Amino acid sequence: MSAPATSSLRGILWMLLAMGLIVLSNAITKWISADYSPGQVVFFRSLFVLLFLIPIVWRSGGLETLRITSWRDQGLRSLFHTLTAALIVTSVVLLPLADVEVLLFSSILFIALLSGPVLGERVGWHRMSAVLVGFIGVLVMLRPTPELWQPVAFIAVAAALFSALRDVWARKMRASENTNAMMMCGEVLLLAASGLTAFTSFSALDWKPLVGDDLFLMALNGLAFGGAQYALILAFRQGEAAAVAPFRYSAAIWAVTFGYLMFGDLPDMFVLIGGTVVIASGLYILHRETRGTTS
Repeated sequence: MSAPATSSLRGILWMLLAMGLIVLSNAITKWISADYSPGQVVFFRSLFVLLFLIPIVWRSGGLETLRITSWRDQGLRSLFHTLTAALIVTSVVLLPLADVEVLLFSSILFIALLSGPVLGERVGWHRMSAVLVGFIGVLVMLRPTPELWQPVAFIAVAAALFSALRDVWARKMRASENTNAMMMCGEVLLLAASGLTAFTSFSALDWKPLVGDDLFLMALNGLAFGGAQYALILAFRQGEAAAVAPFRYSAAIWAVTFGYLMFGDLPDMFVLIGGTVVIASGLYILHRETRGTTS
């Protein structure tokens, strides 16, 4: 197996881990959002992400790993990261959750389109076809409602675009910037933005002290989300963006798995058929990568 293929396989494994942690974080966010405002949830999630990052920085080289080479690139990626989070929260409020998930999966299509002009990666028709087939599988699984086709849906599409830009930029910065520095810059900006939102006069009345097990859930949410973001950066640093991105579809599989384990929700025929299509498209891309081909 060639070195690029081995690198892409490592990236794919990191992506699978990232998606599992993101689904876990989303499940916790949905659970605690019933009692706390979105701004407060995002604020504490970012706060605990930074606390999660401190021991990683300490064990991996200390403050030297936070050295920034390009403030421009770090600023752009952090901005993309913050806009992604803000637009996703807005989308969840305005649209059914399944519709939001379908629209966010379009980030994979954006990554496939951006990886050529931004990164100079070759995206052949085999990869693009597998991406489109996987997207069809997601549509079958999630069965979006007619509300998907309305102007407000463009908010979720914008979130998908900024998500793609964030991840492509992480790949672009791999030679000059440390993963710790990327994480720190992104979460500091997100923490500041969510803090301003949470403490504005509009939402101040919604701010509530953490009670009971909620502090633990907030911390677990930050740990899961921080781990997901760290794994996501490593996925795009180590593997070609067009090869790694389609494995975002595994989030749909993770969602079904967590739904069954946590809530006893049994998958119906649509989920089984769509999931089979998603898995088949991923295995096809994996097969192409083990052969070391990008066509």
